[in-house]
Amino acid sequence: MKTRFTREETEANAEILALLKEVTQSSVSEAQVTRALWSLLRRADDTINQNRNRAPILRRPSNGDSVGLAAYEDQITDYLHSVVRSTRKSDR
Repeated sequence: MKTRFTREETEANAEILALLKEVTQSSVSEAQVTRALWSLLRRADDTINQNRNRAPILRRPSNGDSVGLAAYEDQITDYLHSVVRSTRKSDR
């Protein structure tokens, strides 16, 4: 799985990773964070299924529309945030 980040995103990711390392007092890697985020989504799959009628209808813009793609990714982020927040602790 390949993911490209802007220079600003790469710097922000490094800051967050450093914070995670500090607060957990552990040598957390980017790969481990990625795996943890995917695991979190798998734990929320019941919530996604149960609330499918409330999911936003998203339209992916073309690859050449960088502003549209950024807005699209923000919509995905907002949706996933709401799904994870509404996932019951027992589902996690």
